[in-house]
Amino acid sequence: TAGAIDYWGLFSVSSQTGDIWEINKCERIIFPQLQKIQQEIMKKTGATFASEVVQRRGLGCTDE
Repeated sequence: TAGAIDYWGLFSVSSQTGDIWEINKCERIIFPQLQKIQQEIMKKTGATFASEVVQRRGLGCTDE
């Protein structure tokens, strides 16, 4: 139907690591192809998942 909307969630994406979190459930999105892309991003930025602990906590999400 016209105007129908599917809600998939609200996501936070780190431009420094490529880390993706669904922030309503605080679930980290992870799969093999994404991990490869994240490694490339982190090589370019020098960031790590550990360096973003404060940002994750700011979302209300605890460490994995």
